[in-house]
Amino acid sequence: MASIINQGILVLFHFRFRFRFRFRFHPQFVLRNYCRNAATRTLRHCNDVVDDPQLFIQFVREQCKLGFSRAEIPVSIFHQLNCFRPRPCIIVFNQLFTAMCKIRPHPPLSTVVIFSNQLELSGLRPDCHSVGILANCYCRLGRVDFAFSLLGKRLKLGYPPDVVIINTLLNGLITFDKLQPAVQLLDKVAKLGLQPDLITYGAMFKGLCRNGDNAGALNLLRNMELKSPFKPGVVIYNTFIHSLFKDRLLPQALGLFKDMKVKRILPDVVTYNTLIRGLCSLGQSDDAKDLLVEMLDSNIVPDVHTYNTLIYMYGKEGNVDEARAIFELMSKRGVLPDVITYNALLDGYCLRGEMAEAENLVDVMVKDGIVPDVVTFNSLINGYCKCKQVDEALVMFEDTRLSGIHITPDVVTYNILIDALCKDNRFHLALHHAEEVKDKGVAPNVVTYNSLLVGLLKIAEIDTGISLLREIENYGVSRDICTYNIIINGLCEVGRLAEAVEVFSYIVAKGLWPDVVTYNTLIRGLCSLGQCDDAKDLLAEMFDNNIAPDIETYSTLIDMYCKEGNVNEARAIFELMIKRGVNPDVITYNALLDGYCLRGEMAEAENLVDVMVKDGIVPDVVTFNSLINGYCKCKQVDEAVVMFEDLRLNGTRIIPNVVTYSTLIDALCKENKFHLALQKFEEMKDRGVAPNVFTYNSLLDGMLKNAEIDTGISLRREMKNNGVSPDICTYNIIINGLCEAGRLAEAVEVFSYLVAKGLQPDVTTYNTLIKVLCKQGSLCDATAVLEEMAGNGCSPNQCT
Repeated sequence: MASIINQGILVLFHFRFRFRFRFRFHPQFVLRNYCRNAATRTLRHCNDVVDDPQLFIQFVREQCKLGFSRAEIPVSIFHQLNCFRPRPCIIVFNQLFTAMCKIRPHPPLSTVVIFSNQLELSGLRPDCHSVGILANCYCRLGRVDFAFSLLGKRLKLGYPPDVVIINTLLNGLITFDKLQPAVQLLDKVAKLGLQPDLITYGAMFKGLCRNGDNAGALNLLRNMELKSPFKPGVVIYNTFIHSLFKDRLLPQALGLFKDMKVKRILPDVVTYNTLIRGLCSLGQSDDAKDLLVEMLDSNIVPDVHTYNTLIYMYGKEGNVDEARAIFELMSKRGVLPDVITYNALLDGYCLRGEMAEAENLVDVMVKDGIVPDVVTFNSLINGYCKCKQVDEALVMFEDTRLSGIHITPDVVTYNILIDALCKDNRFHLALHHAEEVKDKGVAPNVVTYNSLLVGLLKIAEIDTGISLLREIENYGVSRDICTYNIIINGLCEVGRLAEAVEVFSYIVAKGLWPDVVTYNTLIRGLCSLGQCDDAKDLLAEMFDNNIAPDIETYSTLIDMYCKEGNVNEARAIFELMIKRGVNPDVITYNALLDGYCLRGEMAEAENLVDVMVKDGIVPDVVTFNSLINGYCKCKQVDEAVVMFEDLRLNGTRIIPNVVTYSTLIDALCKENKFHLALQKFEEMKDRGVAPNVFTYNSLLDGMLKNAEIDTGISLRREMKNNGVSPDICTYNIIINGLCEAGRLAEAVEVFSYLVAKGLQPDVTTYNTLIKVLCKQGSLCDATAVLEEMAGNGCSPNQCT
């Protein structure tokens, strides 16, 4: 024993396994009502043979081989055996204790420990197997330190450490995530000259892979292949492949799969299931299906888990036809679908909005003897909500029955419904269901509160949202970064940027890491207020914190700089994103293109469109509109008209929208090409493009400049008849036209009309009236208008 201690095994673990709590065994079972239920026949048989000890021991051994479903029987047997004189040998008790440790789901491990100690105290000497059973119990109870103390007992009894006890200790350490001590123990084992077996290696692989130490697992695999008489088998490879997929290391996992086939280690259904599940998690559906074909070709029978994984993946991708084909294939192959299979296919139909197919599938499911569960219920509720059939979802929710089967809604059910109600602007009903969650004893989670926060901020109840944030904390629900992103976005939307920055600082102080959404929200808020430098500083902070900006980050900054006319800075951001491996999309290109067009740099704009097409980005109507607008601003209206008539951009067919027509009509009117503008106006209506207030204002301005005042007033009536509400700009154009034509009385009438309609005159309205009154020498009336202007809170400008 001294030599072992000197070699460090006991010394090493003396310090590592001091726990701060005292270990308490469960009290000994109180034996009651032995002869009841399934135990009745066995216990009666005990009583029949108890007079013959040898017959009873034979009965015990047979019973131990069969196993026990409950603890009462082996407890009764133990007490009977312990009463025999002479007492049976330790082997009989070992068999009984081994069987007790195998009782599922809750083996009476504490009872085994108590009985083992009783036997030793009463003078029955334990053997090597007894100590192993006791060590196993301690390890499974979480007291690996007690299990290590048994090494000394083994030595006293004359049993040196062997691979069995080492495996028990290793499993105990690994089960309770003590990987480093397990590695140290394995090193000590090698120094003692003990040869690890497959169980040893399997335990170590499990521990390394569970902790994500794939490099350590690979080293152990290679060491095992080179130095151990035990070569890695399919179980070890399966464990390792699963770990690699868990860390999204696809090439390494597939390489290991290829390696095992080269070494003639035959993959089994678990191997293929692991690979298929991993590929599905990475969205590689074709490769996953190829593996199913390979399984069938290799005569490896796929099980229900294989098919479920593929059906679930295709359903999530929206490829329900392929999911259905896999479903039919499994039935054809004799594999019976379970509730998970049906739920996976059902979810696919629901995500596609094919609710009739979904309901038919539930009927088939029930007909096949599969009982729908809350997951089935949730998929249907979610399907109706996604189809904007929230009332149908509410009816199903209130009924809580599915094909006659009662379903108890869970927190996911409530979350789906609350989220849908908030998106449907029915916040008060959403709040009612949020209260119902708590009344029904279902604990709301962070998803529940996040949905409510989105609903509150949608109706601009930002302060109520902040109060709800405090309530979340009071209920002990952990807030995630998504919660704070919602609040920050809400504050930015209403212009309370300083408070948004405060929340940002608070979450950093709380130890929560902002993500790309957090930064994008703040950058967008800063850009909306024109705070370019602060927005760019946040981009630099993202790099410092190893948070990769995405396409939205770069596009927002490019758009901001372009709107400010700083195209050089926008171009620098554009080149930075490409350098960082983020590919621009059509929105990014359009933002930069608009910057060039606003500056009148049309040659640069056209070059950018060429680059855009070369990079495989298809120009859209926004691209087209930017170029039309650019030519118009450069007074190259004829060039804009030629481009418009062609309706093509680098070979791409463009369908003009209201912005296209409005931009061109406005430019034509300003160029005194009113009749061509009117022609485009009629053309847009013929093509089913509805004019907006900007279109009408441009035409009105053109008409009144051409002294076609009555035609302009008729156009205003048409505008109203088509459901387009005139804005203050519309009335300013009409008032100015009437004033220019000397029809002051009518101009004053229009002014009075717009005030009566609740529209607030602006500085342009007042300046127009004051100007014409001054021209006519009506200074008193002009002064009265000026006083009215000041009384209405409209500040005069230099023109006034």
